[in-house]
Amino acid sequence: MTTRQLLNRRILRGWLLFLALALAIGLSVVLSLPVGKPIWRVLIFFGGFAAYLLSICRSACLHCGKPLGWRALLWIPPNAINYSPHCPHCDTSIDAEVPSTMRVP
Repeated sequence: MTTRQLLNRRILRGWLLFLALALAIGLSVVLSLPVGKPIWRVLIFFGGFAAYLLSICRSACLHCGKPLGWRALLWIPPNAINYSPHCPHCDTSIDAEVPSTMRVP
């Protein structure tokens, strides 16, 4: 597994959870469920998006284990599809395979 594959997996999982949150909020609006004032729905929606961005930024490099930070947001496809960025800490390509002896999260 490569760091890019891990990032792509987290991005897909995050978007699916984010869409499920948006659907739940939309259904609560349509069905007029007493969840709270509309401002709370907006705050929950943006809070979910902020949590998604933080989870991407905290993704760790599979080689050195240090978080990639905001740079990982720039590596989201299609921005980085034509080049292979490097980890800012260990300078290993995010497309480099992790040896099978290393533990993958």
